[in-house]
Amino acid sequence: MNERARPAGGLPVPSDCPPVAYDRAPTYPRMISEKDVAVPMRDGINLSVDIYRPDAGERFPALLAFAIYNKDLQGPDVAETLPPQPGWSSLWTGPIEAGDTKFLTSRGYVHVIGSPRGVGKSDGGGSRQWDSYDLIEWIAAQPWGDGNVGMVGISGFGAEQLYVARQNPPHLKAIFPFDPRGAYGTLGIVAEATFKLRPVAEDERLLAVPFARLKDIGAAVRALLAGDLLPSAVEILDATAAAALGLDAAVLLVGFDGLREQVDAQARELAALAVGCGGRDTVVLPPATWPRLPAAARDAFTAPAALMTLSVLPALVVDTMEQGAEAARQHGLGSAWAAHAGVGVLTAALAADHEAATVAAVLADWRAIARAGGGHATLQWAPLAVKSLVPVWDDAGPAGRIMRRIKAQLDPNNVLNPGRFVAGI
Repeated sequence: MNERARPAGGLPVPSDCPPVAYDRAPTYPRMISEKDVAVPMRDGINLSVDIYRPDAGERFPALLAFAIYNKDLQGPDVAETLPPQPGWSSLWTGPIEAGDTKFLTSRGYVHVIGSPRGVGKSDGGGSRQWDSYDLIEWIAAQPWGDGNVGMVGISGFGAEQLYVARQNPPHLKAIFPFDPRGAYGTLGIVAEATFKLRPVAEDERLLAVPFARLKDIGAAVRALLAGDLLPSAVEILDATAAAALGLDAAVLLVGFDGLREQVDAQARELAALAVGCGGRDTVVLPPATWPRLPAAARDAFTAPAALMTLSVLPALVVDTMEQGAEAARQHGLGSAWAAHAGVGVLTAALAADHEAATVAAVLADWRAIARAGGGHATLQWAPLAVKSLVPVWDDAGPAGRIMRRIKAQLDPNNVLNPGRFVAGI
């Protein structure tokens, strides 16, 4: 593959890629603004959009920015009030995550910024599954457009592009999603979110079942999840993390809520199940324990050397805890482990007072264990000396490589917050 120069901190740029420099001169100095235009969706809901187009009697391609953010905070007037900031500023993108309207319109593009249903001035109700699709096709049919529609935007505006691209609207010709994972997780998107409202439970109970061995907790979790009980939480703490809550052994923590009689019945069934798997007597923990659970592993040490989150298949949670603790012991370090057993997310902490190289070696072992379990690991906290030896993010795979290529072309000198994003981007 022929290559041009390698950008600082980036990947080689193939010779067949578009040039990094964009030197098209502005040719349309005046702009027409149409605010709060109602666009009908297929179910009759109206979305509110702002349309900015060159003041000329021509038909132009359009660039759509569409996300869950209020469109009224993305237009050119606000951008002039708070212009783009330098790379070291927390406001380095300014308020133009939807794109620089005046830059786009002056170069012959219509810039459309919209708010999804239920946001800002758009109607609420129904499903927004096809809203971006319908909006793109509406734009393509307007008299000021030439039928070609692209999408632009950062963060949530980028994530929306990935979602609608899968639907393949006939007039969507190109997308430019920058940092889409910043809105909806690590290089992923949330297509729909459903919230269920439920009454406040009459009784809410957190039960702890001590075990002598983590493997027995694993057997109890499998039996619990395969049965008829309806827990609201299923957590595992190793003995070190459990000690932070005043418990004297590794524990299975199970939450129940609902009517008092139902909670009583489920608590009895849990106790019987746990004893059959080698557990001791069930203990009811005080309500104040709930908010302490997320920090149990971290609180096991006065000043932990590092914190890491691992995601693996739920069936491998206990094996991961045991292998991770053994890896730390082999380097002479203590560790504490906590896990959301039902979803396979673990938090691990390392004891302090060790050299950075030793801590980094353990973290590398933990990441390898997570990968072997079909998952990944993210360094949540560590001193700078450790971070210089261990990447914060795990390998993001093909998606990460695509993001690096985009970053290399957009920011060839790697000056925009280098290392801030996943995959070291």
